[in-house]
Amino acid sequence: MIRVIAKRMDIPVDLIKPSPYQPRLSFSLEDIRESIMRDGILVVLTVRRKAGVYELVDGERRWRMAKELGYETVPCDVIGIDDDTSRRMVWKVNALRRNYEPKEKALFFKRMKEEYGMSLKRIADEFNIDHRDVKAYLNVFKMPEEYQQKVWNRVIPIRNIRELDQLFNKVARATPKENQEIFELLDRSARERHFGAEQIREAIKPYLTRLRKEQVEKAKRVLAEIVPEVKAPEAPEELERAATALRREASRKREEILTPEEKARIKAKKEAGKRRMKEARKRREEAERLEIERKAKKRAEELVEAERRKIEEEARVTAREELMKDQEFLKQVTETTTQKTPLKDWRGKEIPAKGPDKEIVTEDVWECPICHVRHRLIHFDPRGHKLEEIR
Repeated sequence: MIRVIAKRMDIPVDLIKPSPYQPRLSFSLEDIRESIMRDGILVVLTVRRKAGVYELVDGERRWRMAKELGYETVPCDVIGIDDDTSRRMVWKVNALRRNYEPKEKALFFKRMKEEYGMSLKRIADEFNIDHRDVKAYLNVFKMPEEYQQKVWNRVIPIRNIRELDQLFNKVARATPKENQEIFELLDRSARERHFGAEQIREAIKPYLTRLRKEQVEKAKRVLAEIVPEVKAPEAPEELERAATALRREASRKREEILTPEEKARIKAKKEAGKRRMKEARKRREEAERLEIERKAKKRAEELVEAERRKIEEEARVTAREELMKDQEFLKQVTETTTQKTPLKDWRGKEIPAKGPDKEIVTEDVWECPICHVRHRLIHFDPRGHKLEEIR
């Protein structure tokens, strides 16, 4: 990751050196010569400070042309990155401009493996390439020089080399005499244009079948010397134990081929995963604790509110009962009521009072100032009243 971007500056050409991670074997300068001679360097170079000089990350063709044209300085952006980031950037920016030649890729992967101790998986992951392609490019160096040249010239496609991967296994140096099947298929691939990956897969099936049978027979002979009687697992429990043992052995084999740097990276990744799991468990426990506290607090508030309402209701009922028993209070209420409204039916007609005096029955609505309960005061005649609670 880029950590520092310094301000743009002009750097002497002699203080700049090429990147050791540059995959290019040759540079075509003629297509930029006229542009630089006419307009100068319009796109600045990208460099990083390394051991007292500036190491190129992007712009090697411009730098070479500037030297050729006698430039004393070139404009650069100085960035602060580590070796891994520089390696990835150099590979990517050059691939974006023009795809690499087969020989450039093969030599670059070989240098990464031999000089920097990178495994095939790490090379594939770091440069975003299928690990089978990486292995195919490295298998080219197991062949004689004339066949390598055919691959560099694209006479033999690299995808055909990839299909022959199983034939290259455990072969340090392939020769037409000792590895006849490989070179017969390579010769057909170079001679016949239609002979591609699919045809190679079909052609090597008989050989692979024979090879597997030989491997099985050899394994049986070895097992017979070590364990005279070997019983194949049949029960589900036996199969499960066998699968567990095979997974453990596969894991051990993978660890054997890893470099110390990769082992340290895997260990750091596992420890980081454990820390993340521990932090996630703490966050989950804290969230559960807070949720329990929230529910308990809400329940307590609900109980307090229910108790308060119960007390208020009991007080209201008690006050109402006492007021309804107080005749003096009821008499005072009837005397102070001024608003009278004749009763009406659903059609809006006034309802006459029943009785000998035929007085109109009226009603008043009154709200108690203490218990805040609304009542209806009904007038039967000038001499009688009735107080009812409005439901």
